Amino acid sequence: MRNRSLVEYFLWGSVIALIVGAPFYAMLMAPVADGRDAVGYTVGRDFVNYWLGGRLALDGAAANLFDPQLYLQEVHQRFYADHPWMQFSYMPNVIPLLAIFGLFPYWPALALWSIAGVALFLLVSFKGSGVSGDARRNLMIAAIISPIIIVNLAFGQMGLFLAALFVGGLRLSDKRPLLAGVLIGLLTIKPQLGPLLAIYLLIERNWPAIASATATAILLGLASLAFGGVENWRAYFENIAPVQVELSNTFHGFYGYQTATIFGALRLLGTPLSLAWAIHGVVAIGVLTSAVYMLFANGVSKKIKILIMACAATLLPNYLLVYDLSILLAAALYAMDEIEELFGPIDRIFLALLWVMPFSLAVMIQLAGMPLVALLILGVYICVVTKALGARRSSSTAFIDQVASGGNI
Repeated sequence: MRNRSLVEYFLWGSVIALIVGAPFYAMLMAPVADGRDAVGYTVGRDFVNYWLGGRLALDGAAANLFDPQLYLQEVHQRFYADHPWMQFSYMPNVIPLLAIFGLFPYWPALALWSIAGVALFLLVSFKGSGVSGDARRNLMIAAIISPIIIVNLAFGQMGLFLAALFVGGLRLSDKRPLLAGVLIGLLTIKPQLGPLLAIYLLIERNWPAIASATATAILLGLASLAFGGVENWRAYFENIAPVQVELSNTFHGFYGYQTATIFGALRLLGTPLSLAWAIHGVVAIGVLTSAVYMLFANGVSKKIKILIMACAATLLPNYLLVYDLSILLAAALYAMDEIEELFGPIDRIFLALLWVMPFSLAVMIQLAGMPLVALLILGVYICVVTKALGARRSSSTAFIDQVASGGNI
């Protein structure tokens, strides 16, 4: 039987997921009338939060973002009086970035957000990826119609931008460290994604990138003060952060079925809170330790190290939803040529299954009581690490045999 390439798996996976997921998206998110979807949300869903965050900041009313009641009043006034509940759940340092989109009316801003997100995702995934010819064309088609792009567009989410910052920052860290540092510094809007990047830059002793990332993070924080001062930070930690902690612990509501973490999977299965934290902690320590070891390891390519960091970054937090898998999948697309060489048939199936998961299949399966997304991420991580270690040992053995035989090296 022919050993199918990952490109084939990804292409057919995207087609099948598109067909299977179409009724699901139509039922929940298809535009119905007056710019609203079937459930009553404004088309663009979560982009309402991003656009309104930027618009309120420019209007001098950023403080309303961090008062849940005032914020919901703003949603009702600027969109629809019966708009479903929404909450702005981001730290104030994201406001200077959202202000860019607040400069435009909602619909042009949503178009700009969507086009820019897809373009940046494809740029960091394909530029210099090493895949060429028909395989590159097929992989590009697979990516454009992929579940991860569709879910981010449908929800108006920032996952594609996070992938561009994460993968782009790591890709540029050698040749353009100052720009890489800017991208990594901007990633502090979601700080749970950043610890391994900081460790990697320290291991590499990439002081220019570290300085640039630190300066960018500080400047972003200072810029946020221009839209309401320290009061917004106080309000965030008093009013918003506790709600986020409660939601991430309880996993009430539909969003819980979008979880992509070990902790979330355990909570969906009814595991007691303390036990879920304990198991997640053990897994996280194992992932962090092994990932750091791989970052120190010689004979492991940078592409594979980026993929390892992307996998680990999605396994370490207790709270992450399926649209944030864009980070891992962008890293996989970029490393596709090396993954094809490393992975066997079973490994490819793990990654192909993860490729088709966001959003509809993940929710369907997890609604049925089978929270598989986190297990697939862990499976892919184990595959990447073990295969990279195996290739490294094989390379070392071949080198030793060549020296022992008196061959040229």
